[in-house]
Amino acid sequence: MRMIGASGLWSAEQISKVSDGAIHIIRDGKGQDVPRQNRPGRGFPAASVRRQVRGGLAKAGEQPYSIPMNADRHEAPEGPPVPPQPPHAAAAAAATAGRRLRYDAALLVALAPVALATYYCVIYLDIPVARFIWRYLYASKAWSRYTSSLPDNLLMLVVCVTAGSAALFRHRVARRHGVDAPALGYKMLAIAAPAAFLAKSLLKLVFGRINTREWLPAPQEYVFQWFAADERHSGFPSGHMVVVTALAAVVWRFHPRCRPVCLALLLFLALALIATDYHFVSDVIAGAYAGLVVEAGAWRAAGRRIGVPPEIAT
Repeated sequence: MRMIGASGLWSAEQISKVSDGAIHIIRDGKGQDVPRQNRPGRGFPAASVRRQVRGGLAKAGEQPYSIPMNADRHEAPEGPPVPPQPPHAAAAAAATAGRRLRYDAALLVALAPVALATYYCVIYLDIPVARFIWRYLYASKAWSRYTSSLPDNLLMLVVCVTAGSAALFRHRVARRHGVDAPALGYKMLAIAAPAAFLAKSLLKLVFGRINTREWLPAPQEYVFQWFAADERHSGFPSGHMVVVTALAAVVWRFHPRCRPVCLALLLFLALALIATDYHFVSDVIAGAYAGLVVEAGAWRAAGRRIGVPPEIAT
């Protein structure tokens, strides 16, 4: 059987497949490549070629040779279409999981030195530092007047950050039709703020350590009242340090350019809490570590089921 194409007579073996509305000629019946000048161009309209082929067969008195359009195509699998993944997707996912594990392992390893540093401060450093500040800084009437009645707006900060971050998360998801890195950052803030506030409240209840300003007039009460916290015994750990460290860690993760600002903010807050005799040194150290642990837990809760760029995986 012979066929007449756009450039002459072709055998049926010359037509190898029909796909995407174009006929591609590859080899003839003897396995030889068909010369380029005898091939239809790339993307040659299939309808035009078919008309010429059928017309040539009609002149030769032969039956048209039909080739199904989907002869070389596979049946589409049932179910929703699966988007193709880039070749490096598996490697990126593995790298992200590795970074998470290393970060969690680093926090776990840091528990021992943080516990030792806290214990050392409780035994040897807290009392001398608190007395030094009271003796020299509070000898100034101006310093005493400005720092004696600082407002405690921690709860208001938590409420504002949680509500604002939740609203920004919903707006970002609705606008982008999905969760991207900024939206995940807002979600992290909305989770980390109340989680840190709850964590500091529970830890204060467990340890029941006397506040620094309550201890100064009564040095004999330098004790931990386990599971018996009250208004006077709620100093360990520092709640401000827990909450602010958790929020700063979220910003640290999603905005690398802001890391120097986050570090400076935490150092300033730690010095301010100690210099105003609101907390002992050990309260601040434990609060900072607790904030990092809260942020890591929030990251697990918010980002484990969402694909995120590898650069924010730690």
